[in-house]
Amino acid sequence: MKIEDISVFLKWGKEVFTIETNTSRSGGEFKVQVMSLTEVPIEYQMIFGCKDYAMLQDEDILGEVEIKNGSRLEMIGSSHELFSDYIPPKEEEIKKEALQVNPPVGLVNLGNTCYANATIQALLNGCLGLKNLLSRISKSSLPQNQLGKLAFEFISLSERLQKTREKGKDSYSSPTRFIQILRSFSQFNEKTERGFHKQQDADEFFSFLMNALETSISWTSLRETSALE
Repeated sequence: MKIEDISVFLKWGKEVFTIETNTSRSGGEFKVQVMSLTEVPIEYQMIFGCKDYAMLQDEDILGEVEIKNGSRLEMIGSSHELFSDYIPPKEEEIKKEALQVNPPVGLVNLGNTCYANATIQALLNGCLGLKNLLSRISKSSLPQNQLGKLAFEFISLSERLQKTREKGKDSYSSPTRFIQILRSFSQFNEKTERGFHKQQDADEFFSFLMNALETSISWTSLRETSALE
C-alpha cells in the first residue's frame, strides 16, 4: 500500500469538512480528527464511504479500505447530551445479532423502490449501533415538518421489522407509509411519461435519509435540553 498525505471531505448534516490525513492512519485515529472538528464522541460516530460504501471501523487502515485523496465520506452522529449515556454494543452482542435464527424481513417493492429498500436493509441489518441508537429516540418529540415525519416513519419501520423478525412468521413487510412520506419530496416523486415512478439513485437517497435523521435528532435534542432549563 502506498502511503501518502490526502485530503478528504466529510459531510455531517448540512456541513462539509475538509480533513487532512494520511493513508497509513487507522479509522480510530481518523475519528479523533473528526471529534476535534465536530465534537461528536468517537463511539457515536458512524462514518460511511469506505470500499463498497462500508462503515469505517476503528481498526481499518484508511488506504486499505480505499479512502484516498478527494474521497467523500458521510457521518451520522450527535454531539448532544441526548446520547451522553449511550453505550455502544459489545462485540458479543453484534455476533449474537448476526447469528440469530430468523433471517431479516424483506421489504415489498412499491414501484421502483429498490433503491430505498436496499439502503434501508443495509442500514438496519448492517449497523447494529444505528438500530440501537434509533431505539432511544422519542418519536413524539420529533419535529412535525416533513423531515421529522420521514424520520418518524423510518424509526417506526425499523421497530416493525424487528418485531416481525422476532416472531419469525412473515418473511416480508410493506414500507407503504415511509414511501408515501418520501414521495412528498419532489426529487423522489418523479414519474415517467407513462405515469410510473422513476428509479432513484441509492446514494442520493442515503444522503437524504441521513440528513433527515441528523436534522430531526438534533432538533429533538435541542428541544429536550431547552425543556430542562
